[in-house]
Amino acid sequence: MGAVSGGGLRRLARVGTSIGVLAVAAVYTSVFVSEVSASSELGVGRHFPVFGPRLAGGDVLWTVPRVDGGYSLRRGAIDGDARRTVLEARGRPRMGLVPSLQFVASPSEVLLQQFVFDSGSPAELAGPRDLGSSRLLSDGSLERLSPQGCCGNRAIDLDGRVGVFPSPSGGARVRDFSLPPETAFDVTDSAPIEYRIAGRYLAYVSSTTSDLVVYDIQTRAESYRVRADAVQASGFGGVDVQADGKIAFRYGQGDPSLGRTSLGWASPAEPVVHPLGVSTRAGSFDYALKLADDVVVYQRADRRGGLSPSATDILASLPLQGGSPRTLARYVVVPSPPPDEAFDYDGDRVAWVAATCKGPQIRVADLDALKVSGDSSRRRTCRLQLRTKPTITKKGVLTLRFGCVGFAMGCRVQDVELRTDRRYRVRGRPVKRGTRVRVRRLKSNSSRTVRLRLSSLGRRLTHKAGPLRLVVGGEVLDGNVNERRGRRIAVR
Repeated sequence: MGAVSGGGLRRLARVGTSIGVLAVAAVYTSVFVSEVSASSELGVGRHFPVFGPRLAGGDVLWTVPRVDGGYSLRRGAIDGDARRTVLEARGRPRMGLVPSLQFVASPSEVLLQQFVFDSGSPAELAGPRDLGSSRLLSDGSLERLSPQGCCGNRAIDLDGRVGVFPSPSGGARVRDFSLPPETAFDVTDSAPIEYRIAGRYLAYVSSTTSDLVVYDIQTRAESYRVRADAVQASGFGGVDVQADGKIAFRYGQGDPSLGRTSLGWASPAEPVVHPLGVSTRAGSFDYALKLADDVVVYQRADRRGGLSPSATDILASLPLQGGSPRTLARYVVVPSPPPDEAFDYDGDRVAWVAATCKGPQIRVADLDALKVSGDSSRRRTCRLQLRTKPTITKKGVLTLRFGCVGFAMGCRVQDVELRTDRRYRVRGRPVKRGTRVRVRRLKSNSSRTVRLRLSSLGRRLTHKAGPLRLVVGGEVLDGNVNERRGRRIAVR
């Protein structure tokens, strides 16, 4: 199908009554490549990215959730405050269906893959339904590349203006978007999975043999393959390729739940598994990786704890030719369940998501200049956050609505205390600073909305002229991180 716009764009995104409706509207402007500094931080609003970030020249792209269950694809300049919405996927879930977007980007192209999840039903165990792949054009329209229901995750990729995406015939289709569509060709391998492309090479996992295959798109022939049985691998995954044909990947050995997960690499000259020296027990950590310029940058997500980032959720780099891993950042945010590559690396710069006291941020830094320091190496204890102004009734019931700044996946607040922040006099008697004025917490349906009944002293203080100045303290936790936080408030 060719390019469509307006009502045609909405018709393109209509899935049908059996699986709900996903309405899409797109706005796109051309990308420019600009010089960027050694380190940059981009605030992304209240919501943590669901997918991304992705580097695209001087820009970075990511998706955030919408209140209606859909997603927004956003783009921002690395060295500036300019941010814009590239695409809106408005969710109208029927029967518990939730839309989602995945994408890849280069300085000149964006490819999209749309999914819908069957939430709360047995079909959820079978994974998301794939609604097909599209290309975002410079005039704000979409060009449909593959039909719905053909492929799984990581089935699109870009290298400059050359892309790979699912073919209607069941294999992978390679196309140079600077040339006419009829120049595209198919790589047929019974629906290969996990496509990655760089230079003249396409890497994928064969769905029939589970081998890693590297295909030469210039000669249109297989360059080499890494056989799964050669290392008794229980499965390859997370493959990435660089322009000279080298690949990096993760692989399991032994029982999928009791064995080990390791990282390795191979090359056209040595098409065998070279272990990278990174290996952990299966199920303890999730790994995602990127390869460029003979350097692997990988993200390790600890699945043994709670939801918020811990010191063992790291971003690290490792050269192919040996050496020790170099930790680039700790407390890296990874969505749960994690998509592949909740970070990006383009050979020069690394981009990842951090939970800060200012809210979620995308951080971009030069790999060579990046050192673990400050927020990258430790978790900061943030001030207790209030989403709205405190309110109090005539009967002395104080309502506090807390926020979860610094936590990636939500939180709850417990053991809230109220103490005076200055000295007062009530009926001629002094009230010391730090005097407790809370009696008990009332029941609430929210883990972050707290209703507290003040003591008789606290109620008397609220009737004095001027605001009552208090110090609020509470334990903020998410099952992985517990922090005691506080702040000063004024109650009238």
